[in-house]
Amino acid sequence: MRFAIFAATIIVFALAAPRAAIAAATGRLSVYPAQPRVGEVTTFEVRPFWTYVDHLEPAAFPDDYPWRVAAFTPRGHAYAVAIRKTADDPYGLSGTFRFRSPGTWTICVLNFQTFPYARSGCSIANPTRQRLGVLPRYAGVSTWHYLERRPLHIPGLATGEACPTTEQSGVLAASGIEAPFDSFPAWGSGPAFPTALGRGPRPLLTFEYPPLPGSVWEGSGWGGRKNIWVVADSYRGPVLVRGRQLDGPNDVRFENGRPGFTDATRQHPRLELRLLGPETHGNPATTRLRAPGCYAFQVDGAVFSYLIVFEARIEGA
Repeated sequence: MRFAIFAATIIVFALAAPRAAIAAATGRLSVYPAQPRVGEVTTFEVRPFWTYVDHLEPAAFPDDYPWRVAAFTPRGHAYAVAIRKTADDPYGLSGTFRFRSPGTWTICVLNFQTFPYARSGCSIANPTRQRLGVLPRYAGVSTWHYLERRPLHIPGLATGEACPTTEQSGVLAASGIEAPFDSFPAWGSGPAFPTALGRGPRPLLTFEYPPLPGSVWEGSGWGGRKNIWVVADSYRGPVLVRGRQLDGPNDVRFENGRPGFTDATRQHPRLELRLLGPETHGNPATTRLRAPGCYAFQVDGAVFSYLIVFEARIEGA
């Protein structure tokens, strides 16, 4: 439905904010898939955060808070996207929408700008503002597109709460993984596994940050470490790996060593890692981060989707 003109929506959340927080909030807006087709069911996900002096924390709002998510056509017509809290995440909100025409749409959460009205459009200063390319209704898409349609089901976590890390499910040899990774722990249900989360008892990824002067990552703003992935010999097909922080706003990013690492991905790591199973010898890759915390990989394939929750620490910290 089209937007009516809204009553003023406050962006200073002093009454709802924790006492120690600055009286303001910010947010992240994600869309699945990132390049939808006309008429395709597209999921909008909103994650609000309280703003502190040196970090952001997941923010829980009342169930009846008047969220205003807008989608503007290439010609500037505004549509409302209804969202609500997800059942398994007190911090996340989501809803679905079908784009009506191809071209470049603009989307945002209007609550996060000074003038939260549809007639004002999405402010350049709005942290959730995005330009989204919508494909024609019958545009051809790859297998990866269908996996990218699945939203991340990684819940928020209050700062200071224990990271609910994934338990070890055995060793990689049981999935047909060959040396030198056969004796490594299998984190998660599989069939795809990372190899850089340590030997236990809990999955831990230590990473370099900030990038060292003179390193190939210098200037990128992203640290990280090598993290080879393996895929069980029993699985044949695509595997999509994505991730993000549970107790903060940060993404997980990736470089894929197949067919090879490039300067472009070193400086601008990707939001996803694409694997093809089986891969028993290891797919070269890096995991790129820029803050410690509690994180999760979401691993999606044709008939499975699971999380690998791990702690990330800066080397030497």
